[in-house]
Amino acid sequence: MSFDLSPFDGLPPLEGAEAGARLRLAPPVLPVPWRTWLIVGLGFERAYEPSHLSTSPEAPAPGLLPVRAPVAGAWGGVLDVPIAVALGFRANRVLEPFVELGARLGVAFGGPLYAPASSPYLGRDVVALSLSLGVNSNQ
Repeated sequence: MSFDLSPFDGLPPLEGAEAGARLRLAPPVLPVPWRTWLIVGLGFERAYEPSHLSTSPEAPAPGLLPVRAPVAGAWGGVLDVPIAVALGFRANRVLEPFVELGARLGVAFGGPLYAPASSPYLGRDVVALSLSLGVNSNQ
């Protein structure tokens, strides 16, 4: 489970909460003390854009001052598939530093936040890449 805030200039941060499952396969490809593993999963993220005032003021009529119109909050959902490959080094019986290269593939989008009337690429994370460094504790 994860929670994310994505700030954008002049707008409230986009809120996201995700849950899912991952399967980790660890085939013995390299000799000891090296380890490799592959990860594949399935997750669902619910995103919410809070209500705010528009960023581009528009004049209601010639000669009147511009006003910033309110924009209603919108939600959406994303079905995604995380995939990754990792390399670890078992330094001792307890610690295993690793590096993991991953991606999350957005495969389905729904809700008003991702409505067809908007740009087909605006706000849709079709592919998100990640590079992680970490330490596993094998006890």
